[in-house]
Amino acid sequence: MEKTLSLKAVVSSELEKNTGQATIYLLEEETQTILPICVDSSSAESIILAQQNLILPRPHTHDLMKRLINCFGGKLNDVIIYDLEDDIFYAYLRLIRGTELVEIDARPSDAIAMALRYEVPILAKEDVLLRGGIKISENVMGVA
Repeated sequence: MEKTLSLKAVVSSELEKNTGQATIYLLEEETQTILPICVDSSSAESIILAQQNLILPRPHTHDLMKRLINCFGGKLNDVIIYDLEDDIFYAYLRLIRGTELVEIDARPSDAIAMALRYEVPILAKEDVLLRGGIKISENVMGVA
């Protein structure tokens, strides 16, 4: 089964800045499970730009990808994080081309950046949430 996730934050500590890594936290609200995914700093920047709806004077790589998909008559339907192996997440961009659904392998960070640009769902297989997710309490989310 696939669960819809929502992006809650991109967080980077000083230690992570030294390694060039940031962590994206995706939340599955029904089960209150966070899926943390480590990404490089340029991917985190692209995700932050999309979150804040910032448009650069020149297209970012993900903006270029969106233009190419649109130019060739495609449409991003959703993205799915479908596997986790040896601490590496795997994702697909799921595009509609005519009446066909096409799955294109992508890094989760690229898939998330594209999903935010298209405003489409970010999904994860339930098994990935069980193996890679962290259950949280309501207090962690700031809910009284």
